[in-house]
Order: sequence, then C-alpha cells, then structure tokens
Amino acid sequence: MIAKKRVVPLKIRQLEALLRRLPPHHPKIPLIEQDLIKRRTGYRGEKNVDYHLSFLPDEYLIFHGLRLVHLHPFQIDTLILAPSFITAAEIKNISGTLFFEKHSHQVIRQSSKGEDGFSNPLLQVQRHKVQLQGWMEKMKLPELPIEPLVIISSNSTIIKTNPGNEHIYKTVIHAEQLPGKLEKLLPSSPSLILSSKELNKVKRTFLKSHEPLYTSILESYNISPKEITRGIQCPACAQYPMSRIYGGWICPACARESKNAHIRAILDYFLLLDNSITSRKCRNFLLYGSKKNTHKFLSALNFQSSGTTKNRLYHSPSEENWEDLENLLNTPARQNKP
Repeated sequence: MIAKKRVVPLKIRQLEALLRRLPPHHPKIPLIEQDLIKRRTGYRGEKNVDYHLSFLPDEYLIFHGLRLVHLHPFQIDTLILAPSFITAAEIKNISGTLFFEKHSHQVIRQSSKGEDGFSNPLLQVQRHKVQLQGWMEKMKLPELPIEPLVIISSNSTIIKTNPGNEHIYKTVIHAEQLPGKLEKLLPSSPSLILSSKELNKVKRTFLKSHEPLYTSILESYNISPKEITRGIQCPACAQYPMSRIYGGWICPACARESKNAHIRAILDYFLLLDNSITSRKCRNFLLYGSKKNTHKFLSALNFQSSGTTKNRLYHSPSEENWEDLENLLNTPARQNKP
C-alpha cells in the first residue's frame, strides 16, 4: 500500500519554471536543459519501478521520496516498511553496461558513447542504512532489520563487477527482481513482527518527520531575480505578458484566451523566487494592478497563510498539492473570436 506517493520532484518543477522565465538566449539555458534531462531520466526510472512495486502485499507500506534528518538530512528514493523488515532502495535509471569496480568503489558505465563514471550507489544505500538505524533509535521505534537495495530500473542494463566481488548482486538488482527479492528477505524465524497497529505507528512517525527540501534554484545557477521574466505567460504561444479581460486573460500576440493562466505565474513565483508571497508581491510579479482580484486569485487556491489581512503571507503548496494545482491548468486556451 502506498503510504507516501511519488510526486514530481520539486527540482524538476523549478528547472521547468526557470526555462519558462529566462530570456530565450540566456547563456545558462543549455546547462539548465541538460540538468533537466538528467532529472527527468532519474524520475522516469523511479516511475518504472512503481509497476513492480504494485505486486507487493498490501501490508507492505511504501514511502517514496522520504526525507529524514539524523545528524544530516538523507532522502530515500523508495522505502518499504514490512512487518518484519525495512528496505531502503536507491533507484538508478542508467543504460548500457554498469561495472562496479571493487577497488576504486566507482561505477563505470560503458555505452556506444564510450565510458563515464558515476558515484557508487552501494556506498549511498549503506550510508542511508546507518542514518535510518540511528534515526529510528532516536525516535524509539522498533529495531527492524534494514536491507539496502540498489534497483536498476532498466532490465536491459548489464551489471558487472570484478571476480570475488559477486556479493554485490545481493544488493544491486534489476527492477523486475524486486518482488522475488523481498520475498527472500522474509526471515524464517523473525525476532520481531510488527502488528498492524505498530506498523501504523511507524508509518505516522515517518510521515510526520518528513522534511521536504527547498533550495533556491537561482542561487544554484548564480542567476539574479532581475533576470526572471515577469507577467503571465500565454499557454498557447508562450509569449509574455497576457492582459486581463472579463473572466480571464488574453494574449496580445496570438489572441488566445485563458481562464487560469495566472495560476502558472503564481506557482512559478514559488518555484523561483520565494516559498511565500504577499498580495503586493503577487501583483508586481503578475504585472497586474487589481488588489481585489489578486486577493481572490490567492484565496481561491487555498494556500496555507499567516499574518493579518493587510500583510497576509501565502505559503507554497505542499508536495502533494502541486499535482492538484497543475490539473487546474489543463483547461485548454481558446481562440478569441474576431
């Protein structure tokens, strides 16, 4: 059963927003596009594993993207909580042949383009295991055995290693091996089996302790906020800015109308500039002057807020709410009748 669903990573949303809002010939665009491709590839690999997770028993609780803190923050791609064990999995979507070098602890990918190196995910999952053990001890949770796994999402990827290092195949597996692997992890004589009540207690503690990461994407690429294009982007032709008409917005460039185009702009503000916004800052970013309507826009989106009416702060949506807000943008732009 899914206890924490997989969501589009915030970093992907930030990179997409950055490409929407930078001038077309900005020098950082090629680098940002390259980074976005890598992030999407990783996320696509994680989604591919979800199919194989669907075969697990309902009593297995699945947490995607759980981020906890023990001395340092750590995020686990997929954590599986079973009554008698925990699996902490790192998912890799890498094609070609992966060689796990025993002596250098490096992973070398061989493909038609040549060789390139990667950090070793085995070291990462072992570190996550130690951190998770320490965190669970701190939280006074049951001491279930923790099994680290590296899941290669593509079944066509070849996994190799040095002679004498074959033990890594117990930890590095293809996605289709996952259900069988977890079945083998079931201890014949478990020292501890959690009841449904105990499982739910651990589940609640995991979810309550999750700490999403918010980083400034502009600082990451050394981009000034002044370089970000303001206004409402036309969803049809991508031009800026749209103008307000009764019941919506119209694009001066292509004459397309949109009812909800302002939502994308408000979300872009959260992704690029700050994780909270005031009505004044919203008007400034939208290039729109109506205090009354801006207040309506922000209130209608049900953001968490704080402060008095005059200085009210509206806070960025939670991870789970981003998808719902994105769905509001699916209303197609319509052609304005001449």
